[in-house]
Amino acid sequence: MLVVGFSFGGWARAQETGTGPEVAADIPIDQVDSYLAIDNEGSVTVFTGRIDMGTGNTTCFAQMVADELDVALDRIGIVCGDTDLTPDGGKTTASDAIPTGGQPLRVTAATARNRLLELGAAHLGVPTGQLAVSDGIVSVAGDPSRQVSYGALIGNQRFDIQLEIDRMTLSGPLLQVPDGVSLKAVDAYRHVRQSVARIDLPDRMIAGTFCHNVRRPDMLHGRCVRPPSVGSDLLGVNERSVSGLPGFVRLVVQGNFVGVVCEREEQAVQAQQALELTWSEGTGLPADDSAYRALRSAAPETRVADPTQTLGHGDVDGVLRNAAPVIAATYEYPWNAHTMLGPACAVADVAEDGVTIWSGTQWPRITQRDIAFLLDLPIERIRVIWVEESGSYGRLAAADAAADAALLSRAVGRPVRVQWTRLEEHAWAPHQPPLVVDLRAGLNTDGRIAVWDVESWTSTPHDVGRGGGLLAMRLIGRDSGPATRPTLGARALEAPYAVPNLRSVN
Repeated sequence: MLVVGFSFGGWARAQETGTGPEVAADIPIDQVDSYLAIDNEGSVTVFTGRIDMGTGNTTCFAQMVADELDVALDRIGIVCGDTDLTPDGGKTTASDAIPTGGQPLRVTAATARNRLLELGAAHLGVPTGQLAVSDGIVSVAGDPSRQVSYGALIGNQRFDIQLEIDRMTLSGPLLQVPDGVSLKAVDAYRHVRQSVARIDLPDRMIAGTFCHNVRRPDMLHGRCVRPPSVGSDLLGVNERSVSGLPGFVRLVVQGNFVGVVCEREEQAVQAQQALELTWSEGTGLPADDSAYRALRSAAPETRVADPTQTLGHGDVDGVLRNAAPVIAATYEYPWNAHTMLGPACAVADVAEDGVTIWSGTQWPRITQRDIAFLLDLPIERIRVIWVEESGSYGRLAAADAAADAALLSRAVGRPVRVQWTRLEEHAWAPHQPPLVVDLRAGLNTDGRIAVWDVESWTSTPHDVGRGGGLLAMRLIGRDSGPATRPTLGARALEAPYAVPNLRSVN
């Protein structure tokens, strides 16, 4: 049976000795041992910083590794998105998870197979060219009685092979295939390109792997009370409105951050609804029309033309004067909430010996960084364990529930589970700000696009789901934390065609 490990208790890394999952390690992204381990029985554990939001990429990863290693698919287990156990895989987003997340796994598996053949040749006393591999058994071609298993060759030992990084992307590293190592040809695949049972579905069907189902010993339940409007400040708290409620443990107030902690979830909901607070009048969000006008009239902090799109791209104004026809349009992108299919949820255990977060974040390393910033702790003290939330799409690394749980857990000294409501999700999830785009395009006499002129206005950052600026950070009065990415605007305005005269200004 193929096993996908979500690391609730931590998989034992076969290549590690003397350290446990409680030790936060800086896992190198250029080592075979960071991605792959084989135990004495020949079972393979794959470590990936990528997660699986229901797209099935863990199944694909297992197929890739099984093919490159020549092992049976049911001998592979996968550990996803655990900052103590998996290398930094960058962010996981839909269609790039397999090509960029799978590439390092294919390279490390092929490299490991190459080393196993060398070890097998030494053990069996024949050149590697005379060896065959089937389901993790190395044998002499034509004499299958002379054989040795992967487990016997390297079980619970390190490969100690360093790889070269080809290039880094926001979606993690891409590795170079070492000299003397070859990836399998397509016609040699046994598992890739085959229809196999999805390895993530059984647990998902019974809700066994969702973050909402995580339970920890001595765990409490927390809920937060949000300001009634953007810009509201907390003026007063009536603690007596909740202090006598069943199961009440603690009221936590820090700046505009307000949370209640109780023994049971329904008790936390009751306390959340009963808590009496006084807030100042807020500003709210401006209506879309006024927001669009404000964007056009505001003095920009930066107004930068992307040099890759403006330098050496012809005479935009001159060609526009002579183009026929010229098509002009204005596009207004409204406020857009980055919400998931189900309300956000997380569990945090802030203890003296370190912090553990269970979260559905699509970018565990960025969530690790953000929680460290929030709690003012060294990043190596923070462990983030990915456990699927209800969809994960939308928030990306904006792990607001994890930040809430971390603050509440720190206050009570016990693990705390926080689940948002659907109302909170729509009101307080990250909102992409409005965007205004003016676009002009002109055709030449043969109907081809001759000129493309685009200008946009938006606030920064426009791409809001990528970490930093968590709601709890702002409510306690800290700045937004380290930025993850610049504005999305320049990337969104790239021309979809090869155009000889082009200008793009943000």
